[in-house]
Amino acid sequence: MERQSFRVNTGIQIEVNDAGEYIVAYVTDQNFVEKFYKLVEKTDEIAAYMSSAEIDKLDTREKLRVSIEKSKEVMQGIDTVFGERASEKIFGVGVVPTGYALCELFEQLIPVFE
Repeated sequence: MERQSFRVNTGIQIEVNDAGEYIVAYVTDQNFVEKFYKLVEKTDEIAAYMSSAEIDKLDTREKLRVSIEKSKEVMQGIDTVFGERASEKIFGVGVVPTGYALCELFEQLIPVFE
C-alpha cells in the first residue's frame, strides 16, 4: 500500500528583522486569534492608563519606570502568543520598546488577522 503524506498550512510566517528571523501567526487557529486580540485589548488598556491623570501626576523618572513595567507586560504577552523570544526577535535583545513601537507593531499585524 502506498503511503501518502500531506500538511495543511496553518500559519503565516512574518519576517520581523534584518537577520531573517520570523514569528508565526496561526491564523487558522481560532484560539490563537482570540489570544492575539486579547493582547491588543490589553495594550489599548495600558495605553489609556499611560495617558491618564494618574500618570500625569508622576515625575518623569516614575513615568519611565511605569512605562518600562507596562511594556514588559506586553512583551510577555507577545512571547506567549507568538512564541519564546518573539519580542527579542522583533525589537532586539535587551530592548524594552516604547508604547509607540508596540502600537506600531500591532497596527502592522492586525491586517494579517482581518
